[in-house]
Amino acid sequence: MKRIPCLSILTAALVLVSCASLSQPAADRWLGATKDQLVEQMGKPNSSVSDGHDGEILVYVVSIYTERIGFLAPEQYYVVSRFFVDPAGKIYKHEEFQV
Repeated sequence: MKRIPCLSILTAALVLVSCASLSQPAADRWLGATKDQLVEQMGKPNSSVSDGHDGEILVYVVSIYTERIGFLAPEQYYVVSRFFVDPAGKIYKHEEFQV
């Protein structure tokens, strides 16, 4: 009988750990990758600007359009992803936000 609570605790712990790993943004997998690898997978960025340290910031913008049941107007928003690339061409930082 004591094995059931122990099994329940173990199962709950595994669920929490798996949820925590899913909460990390998928784009963080690009940290340490090269600019060329990013562009090869995601295509040409919408824009790029200097990061002020001889590197650059690649900006990708994606339009999200959703229809919500019970609402008259559909919802549209944009997701902006910024990838910071060092002078050697390696991605060292990522930011993502909705507009």
